Amino acid sequence: MSIKATEHWKKDKEIIYRKVIRKLSTIIPGVENDIEVREIGTPETFQKITSNRDGAILGWSSTPAQSGAYAFPNRASVENLFLTGHWTTNGIGQSGISVVALSGKDVAGRILKNWETLS
Repeated sequence: MSIKATEHWKKDKEIIYRKVIRKLSTIIPGVENDIEVREIGTPETFQKITSNRDGAILGWSSTPAQSGAYAFPNRASVENLFLTGHWTTNGIGQSGISVVALSGKDVAGRILKNWETLS
């Protein structure tokens, strides 16, 4: 992660948090009074926790060159090795938790199918 990006988050994360809370308060009045624990995650936080380069939280960018038929598959070239998570896809692009969960479900189904075949 660049020094410039790190300095930005250290300097501005509290300001950004306040803006988000202010906006959220227009939808849920008094929400700030109900917050018991607060953790401001930045790209630096994600990099530290996940080792994802530059703190990426969604995996690959969802560009035409990395989507559909060109996407990183769930099935590896090694027999019975399956990949899941935000760095892989089921072919429809990357969209956060819902697609990661679907990726896991797809792989679990493939594993169970192989398990039944072996049993």
